[in-house]
Amino acid sequence: MKKVLLGCSGGVDSCTAIKLLLEQNYEVVIVHFSTWVFEQKNFSSTKISQIKEIANHFGVKYFHEDLRDVFYEKIVCNFIQEYLSGHTPNPCVNCNRNIKFKTLFDMAKELGIDYISTGHYANIGMLNDRYFIKKGVDLQKDQSYVLWQLPQEYLQKIIFPLGVFCKKDIKHIAKENNLYEFIDAKESEDICFLPNGDYRALIREEKHEEVKKLKNGNFIFEGKIVGKHEGYPFYTIGQRTGLGVALGFPVFVEKIDKNTNEIFLGRDENLWKDEMLVSNLNFQKYETVKNGFQCLAKIRYNDIGHKCQLTWVDEKTIKVHFSEKVRAITKGQSAVFYENDDIVVGGIIV
Repeated sequence: MKKVLLGCSGGVDSCTAIKLLLEQNYEVVIVHFSTWVFEQKNFSSTKISQIKEIANHFGVKYFHEDLRDVFYEKIVCNFIQEYLSGHTPNPCVNCNRNIKFKTLFDMAKELGIDYISTGHYANIGMLNDRYFIKKGVDLQKDQSYVLWQLPQEYLQKIIFPLGVFCKKDIKHIAKENNLYEFIDAKESEDICFLPNGDYRALIREEKHEEVKKLKNGNFIFEGKIVGKHEGYPFYTIGQRTGLGVALGFPVFVEKIDKNTNEIFLGRDENLWKDEMLVSNLNFQKYETVKNGFQCLAKIRYNDIGHKCQLTWVDEKTIKVHFSEKVRAITKGQSAVFYENDDIVVGGIIV
């Protein structure tokens, strides 16, 4: 019987994944990761008790890993530094590559376990001995976008039991099997280490002296100073609310200059662009692509995708030309390129 190590948060998705894997005749071992959370000093003993109860319910072995220190160092510090660089980061992408799947992969290797698994809504494909992420069947829940950084050595070991289901099916399976009696029904937050979603409070707390110096920077519109801002790390491209600028018509953050602490505002039409540069590439479906490769690009998690063509600028950077202009291309965000449902390559917008 093949063994699989499943990352278990205690929610409906990961718990239903245990059941589905057992039904597929895998020997399941679960592990719960405690990660750093803003303004939370200790990890929850209630959560650990819950994971034990889940393991007992299914009759599987469980582990607990305290990853708070490495999570803070590699994910939280990087998240803050990206904002201080004038970028808008994707911490989930970074975590999946450098924390979640890395830890699962390393633990499975150490324990002699064949596969690793999570409750992500995604699928695995293979072509010419290369593995790649495919979109989940439920396009409303599809999480392929945050998995573009995963390397071949991880992909060949991954099983995604939820990828062929819709969320409503998973909830039905959980209900039918009385899983709601002991699992956490609360959906996970967008950014797990920010329970209230306030990244500005995190930056102020962790980089108080630095951001204090950035207060009262200038808002610029059409070459003129039109107001003062709280510091460039607290704004993102395309932002309209919370600017405190009244010009009699809507304006949006168009550009952020970290060197001068200036934020340039523009009308909506200024946010639409037909080109971008992408670097830090990770290829999945193919080893590489030729100039003129046509595909669909997603430039943020909930993006619908846009037809585009790729051209190499140098060996590390591609220029993306869109068939139609797209709105609010943002430095630091991930760009993920699909061929039908398959991830070909992903990178960081530069």
